[in-house]
Amino acid sequence: MDRGELLWEYRPPRAHPIVYAAILVFGFVFATGSLENALRASKPMLYALYALPLGLAVAAYVLLRKSPTRIHALGIAPSRPLVARWVRPFVRWDELAAVYPVSYDVTGAFVSPFASSDGKVTQTGLGLEWPDGRVETVAFTPTRFSQNTSRSRGYKEAMDVVRALFEKRGRPLAPQAATFTPEQRDAMVRKAREPFLPFFAIVFLFASAAPVLWLLSWLGLPIQASLPLALVLPLATSLRSWLASRRRNAILNQLSKEREYLRQAGGAS
Repeated sequence: MDRGELLWEYRPPRAHPIVYAAILVFGFVFATGSLENALRASKPMLYALYALPLGLAVAAYVLLRKSPTRIHALGIAPSRPLVARWVRPFVRWDELAAVYPVSYDVTGAFVSPFASSDGKVTQTGLGLEWPDGRVETVAFTPTRFSQNTSRSRGYKEAMDVVRALFEKRGRPLAPQAATFTPEQRDAMVRKAREPFLPFFAIVFLFASAAPVLWLLSWLGLPIQASLPLALVLPLATSLRSWLASRRRNAILNQLSKEREYLRQAGGAS
């Protein structure tokens, strides 16, 4: 497939910070566990058990390692992990209904509901929208975060290249979009900025796991049943945070698409 001239390339971080943390933790466990096993029973099965989590973490690093994002004259090759390189490896500009800035959470509820709740992990990516309404976010995750902007250097450079490319083609980035009154915009922004849960509530729900586990164990419930029950509230908190962040980003994306549409129509700078 002819992709046209390569105009710009972005290389994302090689792995999620959680993967690096897992490799470090499981590597320490393997080293200390193997040493203890060597000094005592020296059972081969124990070596294998200690090595299994580390092996899974290394496999995750390899399988989830992302390819570069490349912008060509005729389309874009979004970054894909190794296990999904076959999924839409190249998207032609002619396939898309619109291209505009979109919001996404870098870590979100998976790492910290605290940061996700107040929007500190929200970044800006390139939104690719198909005629049927499907939207893919091309992320440009920074290696260093700035407290006063959600737009990384990678995003800014990519957006400049795409704007120039579409202007050269004589095509608007967002040919149409829903428009809102100033009152509606203010209400949407207030809604998007609302914290998902009060800070003390997040602390309480996450800290509840240990006392709930102790209480259930004291009541005589087997650990196989008490441990999953004790994790219900923390997991529910993370799930709520993830769902709420998706709703917030959907609101921000509506406003972003409208701004892009008005900018091209001469109604916004």
